Amino acid sequence: MTWSVTSGWRRKNQTNCRIVIRPGCYITHDAGIYLEAQDAIVARDRTACDLGGDLVSALELVAMVQSVPEPSRAIVNFGKRDSAFDAGLPQPIAHYRAGKLREMAAKSIETTGIMDQHAMLKLTPESDVKVGDILVFSTSHPCLTLTNGKRCC
Repeated sequence: MTWSVTSGWRRKNQTNCRIVIRPGCYITHDAGIYLEAQDAIVARDRTACDLGGDLVSALELVAMVQSVPEPSRAIVNFGKRDSAFDAGLPQPIAHYRAGKLREMAAKSIETTGIMDQHAMLKLTPESDVKVGDILVFSTSHPCLTLTNGKRCC
């Protein structure tokens, strides 16, 4: 018998059960690699367009701006411990100040780096980001975001 996590587990527990591994994408979709895959399917197969019911991102990350050390840089309070980063960094999709949604120009705020507990943003002059602002981020690869990069077993 070939050793595997499941065969060792079954041998140890001797119960009548079935192990099912379900990644995060059965619970939620993303605005990264799964959206790109969906777009690729639609582009190559017109039948996919007729099915309707496109997958919609259902996982967002909310973070606060902790520092704006220079006009073109900001630091927010999420990092590798909070979100997947292997298939693209979380990118800002909404900007709030004092509880009010602010208009956000496309590509005016971009995540450029991530550490354990912080992410670095590149800002354009029209972004108007201040300490205390709340930013909402899309994610890519929900499987790792939901498991926080840890093995679930």
